[in-house]
Amino acid sequence: MRARLTLLLLCVAALPACVTTGTFNQLKAHSDDLQSQLDEIHKEANGLQSDLGAARQSNEKLVADKTTLNQQNDALEKAQASLEAKTAELEKAQQALKDESDALAKQNADLAAQKDALEKQDQAKQAQYQSLLGDLTKEVRAGQLKITQYKNMLSVDMADQILFDSGKADLKPDGKAVLRKVAAALAKDDKVIRVEGHTDNVPLGPHAGFASNWELSTARATTVVRFLQDQGDLDPTRLIASGRGQYDPVAPNDTPEDRQKNRRIDITLLDRSLVDAVAMVPASPTATTAPGAVSPAAR
Repeated sequence: MRARLTLLLLCVAALPACVTTGTFNQLKAHSDDLQSQLDEIHKEANGLQSDLGAARQSNEKLVADKTTLNQQNDALEKAQASLEAKTAELEKAQQALKDESDALAKQNADLAAQKDALEKQDQAKQAQYQSLLGDLTKEVRAGQLKITQYKNMLSVDMADQILFDSGKADLKPDGKAVLRKVAAALAKDDKVIRVEGHTDNVPLGPHAGFASNWELSTARATTVVRFLQDQGDLDPTRLIASGRGQYDPVAPNDTPEDRQKNRRIDITLLDRSLVDAVAMVPASPTATTAPGAVSPAAR
């Protein structure tokens, strides 16, 4: 358009004589109008150029903002992944705590059940003790025997002079009568019955029927066991015979009265579980037992 306007002005300048003043004025007005339009076009072009620059800056800002948003999104995704991992760990820890809590609850329930069972066992043992004591009250009062209740057992101690003559292993009639009552009382239970023979530390005479107190104590325990089986009708699988000789005294052997206390027969009622547990313990290579005797359980 600028070229056309220039050409028009040149024509006007070259032909001044050829155009009238009115025509010239029209042409000049038209030229001014065209110049004004051109200026408007330039102004509009400058505005568009400015808008284009602003648009480019806005676009660059948007690109930068997008980059920032992408970075923030990546950071958020990493944070979310970390949070999910921590949540999984917490859930796992929570499950572990629940499992532990359940195990503790079960353990507490088992302990409560064991406690109830032990209380029932204690009640049963107490009832057994009272029953045995009631059946043998007369003999206890007469001093023929003593009944003692331990934690896991009952023990009936009998002085040897009631059962045997000195240095002998044959039962006396009065001893048999007492043992029959003892056997009747023991028949009410199913516990293992351990019979231990004990002596004082006085050596046997040369004419005694036994080589030592070992043999005498073992023979007496065996005699009582045989009587309980044959005359008391007790199951022989419940019976254990053991001789301790002079090596498990209950009193010093320095007076006749104390030596008399050591000459005794102990009849002990044991839980089968206790006997089985003792039977599983290997014997010490230095342990000494009487010939033919069963090693006794610890009291």
